Amino acid sequence: MNHAEDDAGVYYEERGTGSDALLWIHGFGSSTRGWIGMVEAFDDYRSIVIDLPGFGQSAAAGNGCQIPTLAAAAHGVMAELGIDQYSVIGASMGGGVALRVALDHPEAVRMVIGVVPLPAQGMAGDAADSVLPAFSALYGNAEGLRIAFEGMSKYPPTAATDDLVEDACSVNAGTWADWTTGGAAQWSQFDELGSLSMPFCSILGADDVVLSVTDQLATAAQVCDGRAVVLSGLGHLMEDRQRVIDEIRTSLTVLKVASA
Repeated sequence: MNHAEDDAGVYYEERGTGSDALLWIHGFGSSTRGWIGMVEAFDDYRSIVIDLPGFGQSAAAGNGCQIPTLAAAAHGVMAELGIDQYSVIGASMGGGVALRVALDHPEAVRMVIGVVPLPAQGMAGDAADSVLPAFSALYGNAEGLRIAFEGMSKYPPTAATDDLVEDACSVNAGTWADWTTGGAAQWSQFDELGSLSMPFCSILGADDVVLSVTDQLATAAQVCDGRAVVLSGLGHLMEDRQRVIDEIRTSLTVLKVASA
């Protein structure tokens, strides 16, 4: 594994030896560690795993959480590495960022894969009315965040929960506020989906208590080459990682066959 920062101070890790490139984008409060146990299953690809500005080891590089800005930073890492073509995989908020990367750089993105992704409409309903204000009040409160994250899943906590709590406590204060109270989480890019020309796959959790599966399905349905799969036993914390790995692999294999 190689790790470095780009010119903008965005931390990234590089794994795998394949010629096809993957860009992995974590969710809100997380970091590159959010993909532990998953990226390693794709060593036949060249994976670039990043900490978005304001998060993880890129905390000092951000002071907001606007999806277009995060998307520009993510693509900037790939451009600096000289990677002209890649598929992008995003979890939760990172799914919204991945979508934005594809909309802004259709010449570079081969496929978009969202894992329990933020709907293109942004957060709405209970997520916007209760989850966001609750997290706003928990900034820097490790015990409170642990309770909140554990409440997102009906499954027992794992080491991934510990990582998420630690990462959430290190998020840039301005980044945290912009997402939870500044309206960044409710920003919509739904009306632009018709222009998305590359394949889009959305891996959804039937047990997701944070984001609306209905809204996520509407996002996939709006894309010309959209596909969605709803997995039972999967919640917002990607608890059944092997099944997510299998679905990502299936999507990428279809892309390879189509490109052959």
